[in-house]
Amino acid sequence: MKKNIFILILVLTIISPLFSNSTFQGILNINPTFFYNSIPLNTTSDDVVENPDYSETVQEKFYRYFKVPSITDIGMVVNSEKTRLVILLDIQQDVMTYFNDYQYSNIPFIGNDSRAVSSLNGPDTGFLETTYDRLFISFGRRALKWGPSDYDLALSDNAPYLDNIWLDYSYPLKKGTLKFNYITVGFNNTASNGNDSDNDLYRKTLFAHRFIWETDSLRIGLGELNLIYNHVPSLLDATPLTFFHNNYQQDRSNVLMQISLEKLFKFEDWKFRVYGSFAQDELKLPTENDWPTAVGFNAGIQIHILNGEVFKSPILKKTDFTLREENFKFYDGLNISYEFYYLTPFIYNREIEEGRFTVPVFLFYQGGYLTNENAVFIGFPYGPDSQVHKIELSYDKKNYRFYYKEELIRKGSYTIETEYSEASNSQFYNFKLNSPVKNRLESTLGLNYVFKKQTLINFSIELINDFYNKSSYLSVMVGASINLF
Repeated sequence: MKKNIFILILVLTIISPLFSNSTFQGILNINPTFFYNSIPLNTTSDDVVENPDYSETVQEKFYRYFKVPSITDIGMVVNSEKTRLVILLDIQQDVMTYFNDYQYSNIPFIGNDSRAVSSLNGPDTGFLETTYDRLFISFGRRALKWGPSDYDLALSDNAPYLDNIWLDYSYPLKKGTLKFNYITVGFNNTASNGNDSDNDLYRKTLFAHRFIWETDSLRIGLGELNLIYNHVPSLLDATPLTFFHNNYQQDRSNVLMQISLEKLFKFEDWKFRVYGSFAQDELKLPTENDWPTAVGFNAGIQIHILNGEVFKSPILKKTDFTLREENFKFYDGLNISYEFYYLTPFIYNREIEEGRFTVPVFLFYQGGYLTNENAVFIGFPYGPDSQVHKIELSYDKKNYRFYYKEELIRKGSYTIETEYSEASNSQFYNFKLNSPVKNRLESTLGLNYVFKKQTLINFSIELINDFYNKSSYLSVMVGASINLF
């Protein structure tokens, strides 16, 4: 950890003078937080596995861990007229301590031990971005997200970061604007093959591109993810204007197509938006005998009931730097939304581990390191063979945000680890999940409140009803984030 901090300070010292006529904003946050969590612990001390007493997949466990508040954030933002540089180190809890021991705070030796803030990983955020006329480029490490929904089927911000290059180009038309988005993502090969990270048999690279046509009230998007595995990518894999790349590279390419639609309706006293998307990983034709049909879709509606103000936090966190595709989502006043998701059993899958639409992780902890090839999904966080109903009510003002949400998560028996076969896809055509189906209802109430401009008070309480195991769990968080810079 001391080495990471030293390297961060050194990089800041070297790069800062390169920005002439720029503004500097330092980041130094302290985030003391107290927890109560009755969710069952891990069942092994050196790996992350499912607990039979709780209906939660391994990917959902990592997703939960990555949302835990850090004890402190250290970094900077340097802005010039067209360029921004961001480096942020958020010091978090040791990964295996989180899964193996109940923690009651993120403060060392208060409700835990020194491992509460001894994560040896990071920084999770560091990038350089620039804008030139119609062109925008971002290069570095940050979370990425497509689409109008809270969860996207193709590219969601489930992982704390992706090492990426993001390019946007906008071209005005007589009616509306045409936008093109191109992304390249590299993954940690060591997470798949130990120390043999130069071996091409474990290589994994993602190319993505998307066209969007938009007006003031309508957005239509068409995109493709092209995951190259076990080979060094070629220019054919990286070409930005071709679709169905795997028609040419079936032995190394897994392709997912996505179509999204969002429509905004405005009236005198209120407004709402409807939106949805469809993703196709595989489509089995009558003449084919290989992979089964693998698709997913979602639909949603958000209603803006009362006007208000956009909540402005005095604390800069890594989630503030997530690079998101633009949409019509409402962030001020009183809003209510409903979203539905359905994914078939073998979306994101491949018979080869490296060919799956997942993010591998390599995380150090006290006593060793943890690797997982399928830690989180690149797309929908709950993965294949799932249905989710999500309702959220929120009210935002300039200095506070209140929210309440209900999320019914229904998981079939097939996971990303299930053998890839056509015979197992029988439930697709009647939109049912494969038995046994595990249902879980998560009810969350939360409040964020700005106190004396430099302090943010955070509170949330979550009740989890695991209907499959006939049990209930409680998670409570109370904390503050203090801006010391």
